[in-house]
Amino acid sequence: MIHSTQPSLFHLTLMCSNLCAAYGGVPLYENVSFSLSEGAVVAVSAPNGAGKTTLLRHIAGLLAHGKGEIAWFEHPIKTMQDYQQDAIYLSDKNGLSLDLTVMQQLRFFADGWGERTRIDASVHYLGLEPFLEMRISTLSAGWKRRVALSRLLIIPALLWILDEPMVHLDKDGVNLLGGMIHAHAERGGVAIIAMPEMDQTYQLYNIPVVKLDITDFAPSFVV
Repeated sequence: MIHSTQPSLFHLTLMCSNLCAAYGGVPLYENVSFSLSEGAVVAVSAPNGAGKTTLLRHIAGLLAHGKGEIAWFEHPIKTMQDYQQDAIYLSDKNGLSLDLTVMQQLRFFADGWGERTRIDASVHYLGLEPFLEMRISTLSAGWKRRVALSRLLIIPALLWILDEPMVHLDKDGVNLLGGMIHAHAERGGVAIIAMPEMDQTYQLYNIPVVKLDITDFAPSFVV
């Protein structure tokens, strides 16, 4: 079991016990157990295909066939709705509506789960001003990723579950993301971040990071 390295005065938020999952009948991981306090950041690392995305979807309540127990502030989590809008899951697919303009997409985030008063700050921080009236379909992959990341600033969720959030970002974009994660943790937020094997990007965040290697939990006959 791993534990957050944050001070003990922080409250325990997320507890995962004996998580197990398989893909196509092949076990990916078993008995994954950890607990996190407010302000914790966990980097989930493993080779492609080892189960990083599956574990993140499991924690987010999006994996119907996953086994084990998950609790958020001692409340059992079975589906994403059980977090009561206190969690954001950001996949590597962005989840954007390509026919919308950037501003329309930001308003969609705000009206669905967040606050419109947060839009201006997210636009300024991520440098989206020149693109607000452009359709998302016309943006480069890097700028689409920044639009997707804006939901983290617009929606006031305590738990961020991020699947390789730095994908398609340039160095400036990675630094902006690092700043977002740093500020989130300073406010007591929790972040679980999937990263490619041996990816050292998390070192740029300048915050304590707990590393969780999925291969440590692979069934012995799979390794």
